[in-house]
Amino acid sequence: MRGPAPKLCRLIPGLKLGVKGRARTIAVPHKQPSNDTFELHWKFGRYICQLKRLTFNFCSKGGSSRGLRHFLDFEVNFFISKNPQVSVYIRERNGQHPRLVANYLNGKDRIITIPNHDTLAIWEWLERLRNESGRQWRSERLYQPWITDSPSIQGTWTPFLNKPPLNVNELSYLTEDKKEQEMNNDS
Repeated sequence: MRGPAPKLCRLIPGLKLGVKGRARTIAVPHKQPSNDTFELHWKFGRYICQLKRLTFNFCSKGGSSRGLRHFLDFEVNFFISKNPQVSVYIRERNGQHPRLVANYLNGKDRIITIPNHDTLAIWEWLERLRNESGRQWRSERLYQPWITDSPSIQGTWTPFLNKPPLNVNELSYLTEDKKEQEMNNDS
């Protein structure tokens, strides 16, 4: 650190702070650690979880579903209690590998096959699916108004690209009377 810590400056009034140090000492409600004394509008953001439905598909006898069965027996209640906005379904599919089916608000689905995964790996997949928006960026084509074989970082060509800008100042234009006076003065 270049300057003294903000906490030290609060304790010792003679220490001088730089601009960054003074900015750190300003109390901003949303930058403080969360606790129960804050007002409610600082606690809750505007984030809406895009994951609306999560389906666990597993086989009741298959060996590849052993990790998912353990997760469903012991840890799925923690996920449900932490994420009340997500509806959770458990469906038995005998003779198939276990999988997670995530349905998002925009209508997209994501299927993740999880054979032989342990509890920690399943938790990682659940966190990832919960935080995603459901949009499939690789397969969606973003709108581009032109198509080119040699793209340029300078932008698209226009007819006015290399021309000097026009002077549209009214004072620079001559009226017909002034033009005649100038012609008479020249001769």
